[in-house]
Amino acid sequence: MHQPQLLVIDDDAQIRRVYMRTLARDFAVECAYDVASALAIIDARAQNGVAPFDVVLCDLHLGATSGRDFYDELSRRSDELRDRVVIITGLPATRGDVFADALGDRYILKTAKLDELRETLLRLVPARTSVSAA
Repeated sequence: MHQPQLLVIDDDAQIRRVYMRTLARDFAVECAYDVASALAIIDARAQNGVAPFDVVLCDLHLGATSGRDFYDELSRRSDELRDRVVIITGLPATRGDVFADALGDRYILKTAKLDELRETLLRLVPARTSVSAA
């Protein structure tokens, strides 16, 4: 069975390790620490004929860049992958936040339970990938 491919983007190494450990049961997890490294990984996969990631989990605040920057760049490159990006943040959206509103349930607070995050990520995996939600 093919394990869904997940790209985790977070500037905090400890958080990347937590996600890698907790989500590895359901996903083949690859990590990036900022927008540039994430785009380099995505580009390298494309150049090497490797299928794109099934889903992306991206922190909203990434030091000098942001999850919004990543999302905007994906919008220019691939609507399909952009629509499978989950933004995670420690801060709740402010009222009228157009970006958070557009993402809907793909805008998640870091205080969410890992099971809820896992279910959101699994729901976004394309049908071409076999997934076991058990």
